[in-house]
Amino acid sequence: MQKLAKQPGPTGAYYSAILQRQAIQKRKEEFDQQQGPDWAKYQAIQKRLMAGDTAAIHDHIALNQSLDPSSVQIPQLDWQSQQNASATMDSTMRTAGGFSPCDWQDLGERIPRLVYILAQDPKATNFQGYGTPKEAAAINPKVPQLAPLLNINYASPSARQQKAAPAAAAAQPASTGNPQMDCMQKAQADWSTKHQAELEAASKAQDMNTIMKLNSELQTEIAKCSQ
Repeated sequence: MQKLAKQPGPTGAYYSAILQRQAIQKRKEEFDQQQGPDWAKYQAIQKRLMAGDTAAIHDHIALNQSLDPSSVQIPQLDWQSQQNASATMDSTMRTAGGFSPCDWQDLGERIPRLVYILAQDPKATNFQGYGTPKEAAAINPKVPQLAPLLNINYASPSARQQKAAPAAAAAQPASTGNPQMDCMQKAQADWSTKHQAELEAASKAQDMNTIMKLNSELQTEIAKCSQ
């Protein structure tokens, strides 16, 4: 798809927009797992809000807008151009998977489903009628190459292990050794978890009144740690 996105004209613009959306979606998924640079930026903005920096509100809005895949408009592409591009990607996937033309034609309808199943669980044994254990064994080593070409999310074994850690434990801030500071950090983390969806909606709508109201509520919760 990267090669298609570099083509001049409508085809390149179409697939370039799709890749941009995919990149934003990947950032959003990482952010929702409270990981990555966008999450670090979010935490820094929250600290500024806690300190009363009203300029941080605009940065918060900008961050949320940058994590919205729908912000990228996908232009129209005629049917024939889409068919030609699909044929190109199909050939690329067959080559990447190491399949002969005959094998690819036989598995063409089932491969996407098999890749999806194996991307979710490399040790899967129930293939839902889309393949045999022998076919799955042949495809499994090629999933890292095939999944991106089929626009299927794939996590490496190491990334899968990291995600297996309890989300609640990952969300808890590390102790600073200062009880009051620990209380403030926990109050911020708990408040963010509870109101994140509401704050994102207000940021997307650029509802400054709601953002200020939510920030005031956060300050109230943090102030309790000083009582």
